[in-house]
Amino acid sequence: MGYIRFRRSVKIAPGMRINLSKSGPSVSAGPRGAKVTIGPGGRRVTVGVPGTGASYTAIEHPERPAHPEPGLATDQVLSASVLGSLTPAQERRAIEARARDLERVRRAAEKERRAAAASEGKRGHWWNR
Repeated sequence: MGYIRFRRSVKIAPGMRINLSKSGPSVSAGPRGAKVTIGPGGRRVTVGVPGTGASYTAIEHPERPAHPEPGLATDQVLSASVLGSLTPAQERRAIEARARDLERVRRAAEKERRAAAASEGKRGHWWNR
């Protein structure tokens, strides 16, 4: 399954850019080979060797609330989000984790059902016992 990315970068001065994306706006500043980006995901410091493609990035995330427990009910996740204790990304991850948990349970039940049907077939029908 694919996804769509959206990103637009606008140069506002030499060495300064405003970046617009789906996750929100950010500001980048610095000369070629070294820059600092501040945005919704925190502060990112990137240092590289121009022309080589080699770079190092350090990310400092803003204070975030603890991740919800795996298997947390969707309505609990949504109520936590409404109260402001979850970021939209955390809410999405929690709902996706819940969906994975439910899919895992569904697959286990289907596997048990198939095993029971297979063992029933081995014993034969009731009139052949």
